[in-house]
Amino acid sequence: MTLETAYSNAIADEHYHREMFQNRLSYHTNVVLVALGAIVAGTLEAEREWVFRLLGAAAVLVGGLAIATPLMLARIYRHFIEHLDVRERLEVAIGLRNVDALGDSEKLKEKMGDRPSPTPPASLPLPMGVIFNRSWIREGKEWGYFTWMKLLFRTVGLVAVLSGTALALAPDRLGVVATPESGAAAGTPAEQRLSRRLVGLVGAFAPGETCATTEGLESQVTQIVQQLSPTPRRLLFVGVADRRPVGGKAQDSFGNNVGIALSRARCVAGWVSERLAWDLQSAPVDIRVRDASIRSPSTRATGAPEDRLVEVFAFYPR
Repeated sequence: MTLETAYSNAIADEHYHREMFQNRLSYHTNVVLVALGAIVAGTLEAEREWVFRLLGAAAVLVGGLAIATPLMLARIYRHFIEHLDVRERLEVAIGLRNVDALGDSEKLKEKMGDRPSPTPPASLPLPMGVIFNRSWIREGKEWGYFTWMKLLFRTVGLVAVLSGTALALAPDRLGVVATPESGAAAGTPAEQRLSRRLVGLVGAFAPGETCATTEGLESQVTQIVQQLSPTPRRLLFVGVADRRPVGGKAQDSFGNNVGIALSRARCVAGWVSERLAWDLQSAPVDIRVRDASIRSPSTRATGAPEDRLVEVFAFYPR
């Protein structure tokens, strides 16, 4: 086999292993980034504790894959370096490279003696980019491409494992799961990451009334819909009822003031959603109730119009 043939084979082997290494690295990088992106997106939207625990376990698995990636690629990388060394030594033998350009030039000089470098043959194929420096390969105390890649994957993997472990074992301590003490006013974790704005009040309703089509209430709903621009990420309707005891047909239908407040909130939510649908818009809806704010002794007998209403909140990204 001539030097020219050996050199061409060395170039082909080097390119093959280099492309294999780069393709495998690209594949692992995409898998890790896509998986971590999906986990982060799921964490931002999740509300249930078991979902956070599942996402945490997934993060641990992805972190393990990131840590193991350099080990999976090490063998291919070593083969690439071996063929690179062969190609460079052939370049020295052919005369395309100075022996001083190699790290072990002293040993090569001993083997080659004082012989002059041969002249490269004119017919030797020289693919574009075949002669390049090795500054990205670790030599001595220098940090090369593979070393930086290994450090980056292990750092990302370690962060993912630690974060995933904490999320899987104790999501409540990280503040991503609402505790019972936080109350309904605090909202879900998804709502806590949004800015809440009171867009209007609908009421006051008549005592025991849950849904009406009076001109005043319709006007209030219209004003609220006009303020929902741009379309919010979420709508919250909080029904309120005063302390006046429920009796008669209202008691048979709704049971107590909580049932009346809930029915009022559902009624207003239906109005607003219908108006939004006219403009081909929609938003997720939550319905809740709260206690009366005016709790004086007289309100138990006469009621309080200020507590016979529905509060409408819109949530937007911070």
